[in-house]
Amino acid sequence: GSLRGPRGLSLCGPMVNFDKNVQGAKLDARRKAFEEKHRLKEERTRLRHEERKEKRAAAEQRLLEGIVAGLEGAESKAYAPVFNSFSNTGSVESTSPVLLKFVVEHTDLGRSARAIVDAMKAGVSGDKDSIDLEAFLTLLRVNTASEKSCRDSFLESTRGRPTISLEEAKAYGVHLVLNMISLEFQKEKWDALADAVFGTGEQQDGQTSASEEVLVGQERYVECCQKLARCARLLEFQELQLSEAVDVGTVWGGQAPARAESSQGRTNQDMESWQLFSQDVRTCWRKGGCIA
Repeated sequence: GSLRGPRGLSLCGPMVNFDKNVQGAKLDARRKAFEEKHRLKEERTRLRHEERKEKRAAAEQRLLEGIVAGLEGAESKAYAPVFNSFSNTGSVESTSPVLLKFVVEHTDLGRSARAIVDAMKAGVSGDKDSIDLEAFLTLLRVNTASEKSCRDSFLESTRGRPTISLEEAKAYGVHLVLNMISLEFQKEKWDALADAVFGTGEQQDGQTSASEEVLVGQERYVECCQKLARCARLLEFQELQLSEAVDVGTVWGGQAPARAESSQGRTNQDMESWQLFSQDVRTCWRKGGCIA
């Protein structure tokens, strides 16, 4: 029979309810423990992710600062193999199609025979029809971003003012250079690069002066924009080389990588176009009859 109390009331109901409450409490405790464990795991994962992100950002900042500080050496290391792939004699004809292709794609000169000839003659000191490695590097450095482009950008940003704030200078400088390259960098990389080139406005003791805003004049702006453009073009070149994983000499020797047949056809058409442009440059160089 069933258990009954002193007045004949069943004792099973309260006991069953008590057992259910105990089991429910245990299940609730296990659920909360699981949720807490999961929350802590997610928190640890988030903290590790943020720590790795901060380390990457710091490493990238050091890398960019190193490139800015040793820009000429970094350019020489990156571009010398390209130049050597054009010729093994130590000099390259100024009208070489592969040379012209690289110069047009890595400077602000554009596909203008007159502009390229004028820049080359200024860089090789006279009318020599070939350039060596140093002249090649100078050609890239001087013409990565034209002085006119930088000054026009400054005048547009100042609207008649003699100076702009440091932050404005960085923003307009990045905008200018952004339109010169085809590869898209993350905003964090642009910010780090602009800080490395323009500076952060901090004093040597690491304290920022609150009493006086850091201002940038035209000459400083032009200098920084040209350096920013050199850094951006160098980084773009390096990242493209890494992404394609193709030998530099193969790319710039006018030979297509072993890919689809359509790629070979596009490359041949591309080089035919540069050979025609080479003839324009040769005409401009030797006869003075430039095609703009």
